[in-house]
Amino acid sequence: MKSRRKVFFALLFAVPFLLSGCSTVKKYMGNSTVFKKQIEQKIKTARLYNDFKTAAIGSAMLLNRKFVDEYLKFYKQEKQPSYEMFQKKKNELYAYLNETTFLIKFYSPKDAFKSLGKGSKWQISFSTKDGKLYASKIKETGPSDWSYLFGINDWNKRYIVKFDTKESSGIITISSILGKLKFNFRDNSKK
Repeated sequence: MKSRRKVFFALLFAVPFLLSGCSTVKKYMGNSTVFKKQIEQKIKTARLYNDFKTAAIGSAMLLNRKFVDEYLKFYKQEKQPSYEMFQKKKNELYAYLNETTFLIKFYSPKDAFKSLGKGSKWQISFSTKDGKLYASKIKETGPSDWSYLFGINDWNKRYIVKFDTKESSGIITISSILGKLKFNFRDNSKK
């Protein structure tokens, strides 16, 4: 009888906690299904396997003017920020548009290959009609930055990767001795 009572009380406290957790995630991720579907269409994902084991997984998205404008509408509607917070976010995002910028999520189970940042064993290049460029800046972002795009996952790292060009049509390649991840981008939107 005591064990049933314990289970009952555990469920009594666990169910509201789980329900509030779901609503918190929903609030955090936002309610805009149209925006989420647009994002899903823009994200490219590639996987690299060695001996039938995952060597790396990456997802990338081009950060262009159309996306920034759509995101700012979403951000204003869902987060309802103060005027100052909104202007700060707007200025931050518009600053990315001076160069071709991609948001990249990356995961590798191999310790020596987990990072794309400084001292990484990976190279990131962008091949356009004008030739091949290497990343001019790679900045790791926090786990909550861009989580509305890639979901909440502590296994991967997120990066902002910039190239010294305005060209947005081409192929991003993340390569190492393990192999290559390729993301084919064709940007048809006006900047």
